Amino acid sequence: MRALPDDAVVLIVGHSNTVPLIARALGYADAADMPECEYDRMTVLHLMDGHAHGEVSRYGAPTSC
Repeated sequence: MRALPDDAVVLIVGHSNTVPLIARALGYADAADMPECEYDRMTVLHLMDGHAHGEVSRYGAPTSC
């Protein structure tokens, strides 16, 4: 990913046990762990100048776990 052009858009899809790890590996230290039953969290990362800035939002039906 880091070798792609600065304006590239990449979609990474994972599970509750991989998404926070991937976000942290990309530099977003604030990525919180996810319970296995959580399906409505979307984390958007902006990688700029070697730093990761993240935004967490929700989509679809709310998770109730």
